[in-house]
Amino acid sequence: MYPKLCVWSENGTNHRQIETSSSIIKVRSELECVSLCTRHDDCCFANYRDSTKECSVGTSNRCHASSVYAYGWQLLRRGRIYQNKVFYHIGDTKKWSDAQDFCDSFRMRLATVSSSNENEFLKSLTNYPNGIWLGGSDSLSEGTWRWNKPTRDMTFYDWGRVLLVVQPDGWIVSNCLSYFKCDPFAKSYEWVDEPCSVSNPFLCERVVRVDKDTWPIED
Repeated sequence: MYPKLCVWSENGTNHRQIETSSSIIKVRSELECVSLCTRHDDCCFANYRDSTKECSVGTSNRCHASSVYAYGWQLLRRGRIYQNKVFYHIGDTKKWSDAQDFCDSFRMRLATVSSSNENEFLKSLTNYPNGIWLGGSDSLSEGTWRWNKPTRDMTFYDWGRVLLVVQPDGWIVSNCLSYFKCDPFAKSYEWVDEPCSVSNPFLCERVVRVDKDTWPIED
């Protein structure tokens, strides 16, 4: 189940396929195609055609290669790129520490935020109505919020309100940071502190070298 969560797909009548010289592998399902990609650190996208059960994996030496259009192919791309990071929205709900462990298992970490623009980008990656874990906490020192892995001070904040209570509300067991929409009709997420034992979806990030020679251009 987990490899499926590390990619997102583009659907439609025309689908981009990586260079025609790439090897085509027979697989049993889309999930198996995804698994082939997640087994390799240098894989950045895969292509799958359900009608023929064929899979083609894009590794780092051809990730920016000119793509062609082919009917029936589905493009499965790993994560969403923002500057030098690739972000992944994980739909499974986990406690904060378990979410961090999950990210670690894929050589990632819970997402961190350094600017208003990056904050808005992250908000666009999910539509879950309740909490979504980020990589911040004040568990080491109550009231001192820091990013985890590596531990460092926060330089940007976007604290909101829950039932008119300004966040963080200082409740001693609410030591972990999440995006939250108290009102399901609210236009945007805000930061809140939640008990780390709550199970939420979460955002992982991987810091990468992003340039035209390594990664596909995002539309």
